[in-house]
Amino acid sequence: MADEISVRHISPSCNALQCVTVARESLLSKAGDRPDLVYGSRAGRLVCATCGLARFLKIPYVFELTNNNIDAFVHKRATGFIAKKAAKIFALSEPLRRQFIRLGVPADRIWLRPNPVETDRFRMPTPSERVEPRKELAIPEGDIMHLMVGGLVDRKNQMLALDAIERLPEKHRLMIVGPVRPNERHYAATLRTRIAGLWLPSKRVCRT
Repeated sequence: MADEISVRHISPSCNALQCVTVARESLLSKAGDRPDLVYGSRAGRLVCATCGLARFLKIPYVFELTNNNIDAFVHKRATGFIAKKAAKIFALSEPLRRQFIRLGVPADRIWLRPNPVETDRFRMPTPSERVEPRKELAIPEGDIMHLMVGGLVDRKNQMLALDAIERLPEKHRLMIVGPVRPNERHYAATLRTRIAGLWLPSKRVCRT
């Protein structure tokens, strides 16, 4: 339930047949209980199957992508078709907006909007709130901490952050935080090797 609106989340499925089955069961679960709107995020079989069925059933759907590497998608053609037929497209950045235009989506159906931030929960800390965390991380007063958060994957390009920290003055430090999924262990290992080979004192790069 979000803002008094009932929301049904469809869990990811393993293969194409399961995706079609899950999509059908979700959109045709009960007579009169069809969703008013379908929201598709990312490119994948389940999203394509669900949005495709929604179009067949004349249920409007909106669509967005969270990264700008459409050419690397296995389901690029299906994703392009789904995007072009969506009632509205959400683009989180200008590069994503241009990507949708390349896919053939009319510009007037694309809503360019940044990721929303709940400012009551996520705000800049006060000077007094910064003291204890900096103490726990052994960051001297006056040093500048750079934080990079996200899955340890090539498209997040943590390597660029390492290249940058090598070129910055001594008072700059870097913390990389993010999960390592089973199919991304090779990149994470490469990242660790790169960190170990930095000429910087090890205290300047923190790994989590």
